[in-house]
Amino acid sequence: MANRAAQAIEELRSELGMNRAEAARAAGVSTATWSAIESGATERPHPATKVRVARALGVPPSRIWRHRPASLHLADVEDPRWERAVRSAAQRLSREGTPEQRKRFGEQLAGVLDCVDPRGLSTRWDSLWEIAGSLVIGPHVSPIDLVDGRLVESAAYTAASATRSGPVSARRGAVQARRGTPRGRSQRR
Repeated sequence: MANRAAQAIEELRSELGMNRAEAARAAGVSTATWSAIESGATERPHPATKVRVARALGVPPSRIWRHRPASLHLADVEDPRWERAVRSAAQRLSREGTPEQRKRFGEQLAGVLDCVDPRGLSTRWDSLWEIAGSLVIGPHVSPIDLVDGRLVESAAYTAASATRSGPVSARRGAVQARRGTPRGRSQRR
């Protein structure tokens, strides 16, 4: 049995108590066509043939041939599902992933975002940049500390982000430059 559809066809035909010739006749296809589909030799029959086979077996075609959307890759930013898929993957990695898996995904995401937003000025991806940074740097490092009753940038966060080279630290610098805040200094008024 070459594929799942072929196995499903054989099981459904057997449940109905039909042999291949009877099933082919019920579907209005040749016995050779039915045999090729059921054996898996023909993995992608014509859509009309799929409908005939499914009707002969009394099931919708989707029960035999499952339609799945094309797989989504990290660089498929134009796909409308992309942002949701990235967020979902990041959440799953935050819960279940190893530190190495989180870091690798965060670095790959940052690399993709850096290509999509080369100047680092688009706000569309800001939340995804934050996700990439949290995965690379780690959720256990807080970006702020309370010192003498004031919120300041955490020394551990500054050290962790300073040791990171590449898109995440470049993006962080670009965001601070856009805000007019020099790196590592807070504004007092």
